[in-house]
Amino acid sequence: MTVPGEKIALFIDGANLYAYDHDFDAPSRLYRIPLTGGSPELIVSEPEENSINDVAVQAGVLYYTVRNQVKSVPADATNASGTVVASAAGSGYLFGVAVDGPLLFWSAGGAR
Repeated sequence: MTVPGEKIALFIDGANLYAYDHDFDAPSRLYRIPLTGGSPELIVSEPEENSINDVAVQAGVLYYTVRNQVKSVPADATNASGTVVASAAGSGYLFGVAVDGPLLFWSAGGAR
């Protein structure tokens, strides 16, 4: 398996391995790879100025951070667009996204 990009992060749920690349010179992409095997499937792509910083999954929904926003996308989506579900104006870049039931958590860092 090859997923393009400068930095790759991996995480897993019961059915899929998810990987995202984080490359400051190209769009960030989030992929799904079935645990039963197969090729990577593109879930979502963000413009290069919106690097994906972290991802969490719960109940078939992926949550990911870009700049000062948390976005969501269905885990089974293909070539989709993320929807902003939270924003932290003035907080710099968001990292460490986590979800627990109805609660969504993240941490804020400085500007890049």
